[in-house]
Amino acid sequence: MIGKICLEDQQDGIRSACQFPIYQAAKIILDLTNKQRRREAINDYPEKIRPHIEAEVRRLWNVNR
Repeated sequence: MIGKICLEDQQDGIRSACQFPIYQAAKIILDLTNKQRRREAINDYPEKIRPHIEAEVRRLWNVNR
């Protein structure tokens, strides 16, 4: 998951295999203490992966509220 290709262009199996690392990244981001640190952590990911991590962060945030 280095962000050189779009996940949307990949086969279902590849997209499925990427879901767990995306989930793990989202959990790490949500463990950060403040909003600014979370935003910086999200921005550290490659541009093509970032939307997937952001969506997972939002999903987990809503589940845990």
